[in-house]
Amino acid sequence: GFWGLVIHMNCENFYPAIYARIIQPSTSNQQKNGFTFASYTRRLKMNSPILFSTAAYSFLRDELLAKKAYRPGEIQSKAFPDGEFYHRILTDVDKQECILIGGTIDDNNTLELYDLAQGLVHQGASSLSIVIPYFGYSTMERAVKSGEIVKAKNRALIFSSIR
Repeated sequence: GFWGLVIHMNCENFYPAIYARIIQPSTSNQQKNGFTFASYTRRLKMNSPILFSTAAYSFLRDELLAKKAYRPGEIQSKAFPDGEFYHRILTDVDKQECILIGGTIDDNNTLELYDLAQGLVHQGASSLSIVIPYFGYSTMERAVKSGEIVKAKNRALIFSSIR
């Protein structure tokens, strides 16, 4: 299996409270602890949050929007010839609950997820849940050999800086 991560932030304080829950690959562990991705999304549906995604996870966003439990969030994106990316949040998110779906498939996807999350908080989202179905480097959570860089911790530090 693969590892995933859900991060929930209450953005109404200057320093957002962050709640993170690891989604483990074993289905039996998820059910034993009473937590599944489906139960998490069911709980959020009650308030009809605005749903966004990175480009790589637009397929999942579209599947969830088809269930008519979320409001669609719109993002304008474009790539420049030099490899830089432009993003603009077109949906008004002020005082709204938002969900952002994206993975850390590679460094570009990780930065897109971080940039969009940061943008949603800066645009006034009251809360933000970041759903990361695939959390890259999750098996690199500790150094085994001298000099190894603990990538999972570094990626977690990046997301913990969202304010």
